[in-house]
Amino acid sequence: MRNQYDEDGNLIASGSFINNVPVGIHREYLREKSQVKVDEYDNSGQVISTGVTTDKGNKEEFWQFFYSGGQVRLEGNYKNDKRSGVWKFYYPDGELEQTGSYRNGLEDGLWTWYYRGGQIRREENYLMGREDGLSVEYDRNGEEIARGDFIDGLEEGEWFLKVGEQIEKGVYRAGLRQGTWRHYYIDGTLKFEGDYVQGIPNGRHRYYHENGKIKEEQYYRVGSREKSWWVFDTEGNVVISYVYSNDKLIRVDGIKVNLEVD
Repeated sequence: MRNQYDEDGNLIASGSFINNVPVGIHREYLREKSQVKVDEYDNSGQVISTGVTTDKGNKEEFWQFFYSGGQVRLEGNYKNDKRSGVWKFYYPDGELEQTGSYRNGLEDGLWTWYYRGGQIRREENYLMGREDGLSVEYDRNGEEIARGDFIDGLEEGEWFLKVGEQIEKGVYRAGLRQGTWRHYYIDGTLKFEGDYVQGIPNGRHRYYHENGKIKEEQYYRVGSREKSWWVFDTEGNVVISYVYSNDKLIRVDGIKVNLEVD
């Protein structure tokens, strides 16, 4: 540890070195402001973070944090040792990755994520650290792949989702799927239709081939597989059938299944 003092013997700076390379936390004491300028280094002497604290160690004002190569990783202000106001996060090459505001250390207001190149990837609203309000996600072409609302961190109301090569539409209640959900092929043809109760499949669920003919028919009673299930080919002919009772398979193509276990 190396310490530096002024003419009156007051400590003005301190920090550790290995082979004259700064490591760990280095402090410069700004007595006129009752503040400490802090620079933190890794074992190779690369700065990790820099900013200001109170004389009691609480972070204040503007801080920056760095990647191992020296590029800024994130930056923003602290107030009473908590993130406050607008913060920015960066990719290693310096492009903006996301930005948003904090209040008392919690995400608050609109947050925006970016693809490399600057296109918007996602926009979400926050209240006291939880998603609250409209959330929209985009693909690299700027087309929406998700849209819906949050309340207190949980999905609520009507949602649109593009998952792989299908589009899903339905309602969430307190973060769980509720009521009828429908999935579509990219061309808009119905792919699936089924009901949910508090996120659990319930009632008849139907899947469809791209030509519109039924592909599978299933039945649930609050998540338990029940009754007859069918699988159809693209012409509508039955390929195989199953019968379930209390979530157990009891028949395949009308033949009883041996449920005994050796």
